[in-house]
Amino acid sequence: KGIFDHFNLKKGKDYVIYDGVIDENTILHYSEKSPIEGKFFLYVSGTISEKKGATNALISFSQFAKEDKNSKLLYVGLYYQRDVYFQKLKAIIKKEALDDRVLFLGRKSTSEVYNIMYHASAFLMLSKFEGFGFTTAEAMFNHCLVIGRNTAGTKEQFDNGLSFSGNEIGLRVNNVKDTIEAMKWVLQPCHSEEINKMKASAKKTVEHFYTYQKYSRSISRIYENI
Repeated sequence: KGIFDHFNLKKGKDYVIYDGVIDENTILHYSEKSPIEGKFFLYVSGTISEKKGATNALISFSQFAKEDKNSKLLYVGLYYQRDVYFQKLKAIIKKEALDDRVLFLGRKSTSEVYNIMYHASAFLMLSKFEGFGFTTAEAMFNHCLVIGRNTAGTKEQFDNGLSFSGNEIGLRVNNVKDTIEAMKWVLQPCHSEEINKMKASAKKTVEHFYTYQKYSRSISRIYENI
């Protein structure tokens, strides 16, 4: 929709159709025991990179970890030990003495990622220019609260959820300070009821907007109209 508005496209002639992220017939299975001991925040991307917000996640967590001594940060995604960018992340981790609290799990199967999402305290989507954010939708589908930068595609997903459900479906942040406050907020037991409401609304939003079936039906209607 951001692209639609930017180019002043016309309703009735031009259409906003979101990619299909999940199959509406998916049956989810989660392990009762978390794959990671203790509470953890989660970053997931095909490749761990600067543009996907990996640095922002680490900087936010490193400051948050000065007050919270137990939570971990998990990275799921492809990385190379000798890569210059990965070494920059490792340097920050070493400087902040977080070697045992920031874990790189590498690539995982879809079912493994979904299970990790389900058990995470929150999912961090902190890239500044996210076009859409498949992993954001996947996290919401798997009952994982999203802490997301209030820009671009992440904002659009949040806006869709707010319009559709009538309440916020994630925690919007604009900078590191906001992210740290959101992480603190998530771990406060008094907010559990509100968090569960957000998770439920987020899942319903994904099921309404971002399924393979919704995508296919939308494309078909365009051809039929033509």
